[in-house]
Amino acid sequence: MSFDVKLINAVKMVHSICDQFVQTNYSTKSTQELIEAAEAHVRCYYLANYLGDVEAAGDLEVPETDQAKLTVALSIGLNRPFRKARGLDHLWVALRLQPLIQERLAQEESFKPQWTTCHYRILHLWQDLLTDIDVGIYKQLVDLMENVENTPELALMMFYTNMMLLRFKEAREILDSTVEEVKLKQELTGIMGVRTRYQQKATSQLVLLASNGRSELPNSNDDECNHLPSNISIDDDTVLEEMKSQDGEEVNTSPLHSDQLACILALALINKKTQAPTIEQLEIMNAYCSAVIGRQRNWAIQVRAYIERSMSQSQNSRRIFRTIVQMEHIVKMLDSIDDQTPREAKRHRLPYAMATGTLAWWKVKALHGKLLESVGNTNEALGIYESLEDYEKIISCYKSLNKIENAERLIRTLLEAEEDPILYTHLGDITDNAEYYEKAIKISNDRCAKARKSFGMQQLLRKNYAEAAEHFRRCVEIQPIQVGVWYNLGYTYYQMEEYAEAAPAFSRCTQFEPDHFHAWNNLACCYTNLKEKERAMLVYSEAVRCDSTHDEVWANLAAAAIEIGAVEKALKAIDMVIDLRSMRGKEVLYDEVAALKCLASLILAEPGKFTRQKEDFQMLLGKLTSKQTSAAQVWRVYAEIKKPEEECTDSADWDAYIQKLQRCSSAEMNAPSNLAMTDSCYYTLV
Repeated sequence: MSFDVKLINAVKMVHSICDQFVQTNYSTKSTQELIEAAEAHVRCYYLANYLGDVEAAGDLEVPETDQAKLTVALSIGLNRPFRKARGLDHLWVALRLQPLIQERLAQEESFKPQWTTCHYRILHLWQDLLTDIDVGIYKQLVDLMENVENTPELALMMFYTNMMLLRFKEAREILDSTVEEVKLKQELTGIMGVRTRYQQKATSQLVLLASNGRSELPNSNDDECNHLPSNISIDDDTVLEEMKSQDGEEVNTSPLHSDQLACILALALINKKTQAPTIEQLEIMNAYCSAVIGRQRNWAIQVRAYIERSMSQSQNSRRIFRTIVQMEHIVKMLDSIDDQTPREAKRHRLPYAMATGTLAWWKVKALHGKLLESVGNTNEALGIYESLEDYEKIISCYKSLNKIENAERLIRTLLEAEEDPILYTHLGDITDNAEYYEKAIKISNDRCAKARKSFGMQQLLRKNYAEAAEHFRRCVEIQPIQVGVWYNLGYTYYQMEEYAEAAPAFSRCTQFEPDHFHAWNNLACCYTNLKEKERAMLVYSEAVRCDSTHDEVWANLAAAAIEIGAVEKALKAIDMVIDLRSMRGKEVLYDEVAALKCLASLILAEPGKFTRQKEDFQMLLGKLTSKQTSAAQVWRVYAEIKKPEEECTDSADWDAYIQKLQRCSSAEMNAPSNLAMTDSCYYTLV
């Protein structure tokens, strides 16, 4: 029996069992009861997988079917759900209730708002369960979000939906609006303080100052404030648990409402997702997390803050012990291990859970494994990945341990039980044998995006760019929402100098990830090669907005700006190049003399138009020559821009001009290659 036929038969069987269950148990229920039933099944699934109430999976009756068939039924092609999720049958029942509810709503429209919110939650959880973003679910979620009730909690949930779907612009708009609605006042600032026990002198410390802009204060006796997760201590003789301010005042103690704390967390997460992971950004994340953790209010918010703090401090040697223990504590809570919290109290974890993007237990476990890998504990990480059946990470661990043959043996054993295109793809990754990718493509009827992606990467590494482009192109046809594949597709076309093909691929990449520096930079290079200078300048501007630390990109921006006569942008870009290269100790700070000459020509051609820019250019050249004194051609440009008008009678201006010419001549005469270059000697004497 072919792979496709097996899938179809399994799906039909589960559909039949579930539809019969729905017909038997719910066909006579009212519309209100049907929606409440769907909500109840979603709640059971959510409590069991996201909030540590493992027993919730058995709270409601569900049809009798095995986990493997449910996994197939919840798959969309080869886009599969996490197979070991608890209570998958609850999510499946909620999905199968949809046709019955939709039919009823045709006559009872008053229930549409309630069902829209419920349906939206179901689809959000289904998408979160799947390996890849599904285009069909994507479109449904986007449509539903337009009609979901507008409350701060639901707005924040939509923020996380948009983040999951890589719609960062829409996520930012929702968050900005919600921050304003909940009246959260917040500001990143520096205060004088210390972070170690023996630090004598206070230094500036980054903190988030947040306050409540509402008239009413939050109630500290709410149920959501009880049974909160433990904050593991650093347990270090030197480092303080939290920054201590110079005046002794505690920073993160003013009471905030749960929706305000959720907004702080959301601000931290969108900043993390849309900014390059620099040391500064890690400090910003720590400031946001401290602002949330210090207020100890809501279980879901606290857990997510602990997770984000752990990941941001994973490279800090003095905090790594706390980081790993904290993650282990959260993993145990989500597995209901050593957690004495009563089941009734676990239900109080529901408020703002979906509004904080609470992570499912298997995702938290994977992060725990990642932390263990980062400190060299690969064997323990491997055990976690094996329990999750995460074969990509299992293969990676075996490679780190120089035991790749173990990974191959594991995949071959699994293939003996059943042919599977994903497993064949993994085998191709292990052996670097293209035959296994071809086999995966064949048995899936060319519907395995993963096989095409891996095949493309293999050909890319072998510099077979045409073949790689073919595989990447087919991959995004099967699964369009893949940032990395769009980037690789653009890169392969760029290497073949097919810039007109590369540009749309890089552009698509930036649509999904607006702060993808390398995509913006490469897109700008495409436009430069296509002679679209104005577009190139605009795109280079986006690249440096994402990451302003690359001097070569600033230099390219300067060149593009000069070519279209954007003097102001060119001056700023050159100034950044000088600063960045000076900071890194480079001897040559800016040697694009042709660009400087062109810029001087632009300014001198219209002195009335560029009066202020001329002054700025003089200051910039002064800055450059003070740090790069031997650049003769730069001195000549400096002299040109300082040259007074013919009718000028101010001797000081002429002295300054002559001084620059003398420095130019001196630099030329002292050049090591001067005696061997007739042209240079002639130019100096002139």
